[in-house]
Amino acid sequence: MKPYWKRRRRGVARARVDTLLDIAIETYPTDLSLAETYVRRALAICQRYRVRRPLLLRRLYCRSCKSPIFPGRTSRVRVRPNQRHLALTCLRCGSTMRIPLGERRLRGEPEAGGESA
Repeated sequence: MKPYWKRRRRGVARARVDTLLDIAIETYPTDLSLAETYVRRALAICQRYRVRRPLLLRRLYCRSCKSPIFPGRTSRVRVRPNQRHLALTCLRCGSTMRIPLGERRLRGEPEAGGESA
């Protein structure tokens, strides 16, 4: 079992990362460079304390150039309905990140795995 202080540090680190991400999302419409700083600090905290990156943080930075991605400012977003994914293109390096979309169900269609009797 891990010592108490290590678990406590990780808990504090998770809370700090969440706070930094919230502040970055609020700040980016007015000051993009400050929002980028917040995202980079959140990433550094996750690496330092070996905390799993939250889903929002994984989607908020480019994996190839490590720059923060803000839709419309530093990235282009395209929805590909035929291929069922969302394509995020980084405007700094040109790399593309694909996010799978959920399956669409028709009205009246039963849920998967559920049999109606």
